Amino acid sequence: VRCNHASPTLGHITVSNSGTGIYLDNSSTDIDGFTITDTSNGINLQNSSSDIGNCTISNAYRGIYLSYSSSNISGCVITNITGYSGNGIYQNYSSGSISNCTIKSYKEYGIELRGSTTSVTGCTIENCGKYGIYSYYGGAGPPEIGNNLVYHCGSGGIHANSGSPVIHH
Repeated sequence: VRCNHASPTLGHITVSNSGTGIYLDNSSTDIDGFTITDTSNGINLQNSSSDIGNCTISNAYRGIYLSYSSSNISGCVITNITGYSGNGIYQNYSSGSISNCTIKSYKEYGIELRGSTTSVTGCTIENCGKYGIYSYYGGAGPPEIGNNLVYHCGSGGIHANSGSPVIHH
């Protein structure tokens, strides 16, 4: 599914054996109830705005990738992310929230925030190659990280590298 400068309604679709499951560029679309398997990128947002909910992404090179976008991600299950820079969720200078997601079995970070002002709450992150949550450079404001369960990660649970994320229970 590819949307450029569009705002369609997307819901309850299965995408399998594709380059990218969903790609949004300069679009505003809500994504709900998708199942995405065996892709290089599960969901990729570029300069877009989207609420992503209740999606399942598995066997992908990357789970959810956002660049200069705004998104509220909730209730997603992301598993078996195998790419060299395979992150469950990667945000580059993006904003919004990530809540109540399950992210497990991936090569790099469960959630990587680069210059993003995103809150991460109520997530379960397990079996990662590096950190469960990695925050680098605070961007416009610090990300808030709290009430997450992070375990069995090769380098540790939460790592803040520059910037000042707010981390609590």
